[in-house]
Amino acid sequence: MKVARAVGLDQVILSTGRTSEAAVQKLLLLPEEAQVMMGDYLEYALKAAGKHGFSRIHLAGMWAKTLKCALCIPHTHVRNGALEMDQAARLLGELGLDQDSVTRMTTANTAREILQRLQKKGREDLVRAVCNKAQQYADECSGLPVIVYLVTSEAGVIVQV
Repeated sequence: MKVARAVGLDQVILSTGRTSEAAVQKLLLLPEEAQVMMGDYLEYALKAAGKHGFSRIHLAGMWAKTLKCALCIPHTHVRNGALEMDQAARLLGELGLDQDSVTRMTTANTAREILQRLQKKGREDLVRAVCNKAQQYADECSGLPVIVYLVTSEAGVIVQV
């Protein structure tokens, strides 16, 4: 982030991995110095970006990390920020998923399976709602406007909020 500011950039891309970083960079075409691989250090990276005085943060991640962000989990590595299916299902219920489906979501083996089930049910509205919750958390942590990009390996950016 220091390098990005030193070369005069006022926006930064925080990404959880190479796939999400590449997908968002393809859209934004920002200089290479704007790309910051934050990995699992979500809250730390957001706060650091806020301290560096960027005007905007672009937060790029795949579903599991975006879901963890929506759940306000500050460190997203499974060892420190395990995603419990009950927790994810409860959030979806708060966002409008019916109770029977919430109960069924608790049986998912992975976050990816939750996403696939939502997509199969045509519930892109809930996928977007999770991204909006992630954006709210990111805004609060950084004190800056954040744009969240949900990325898949197959399709690239599928949601931008």
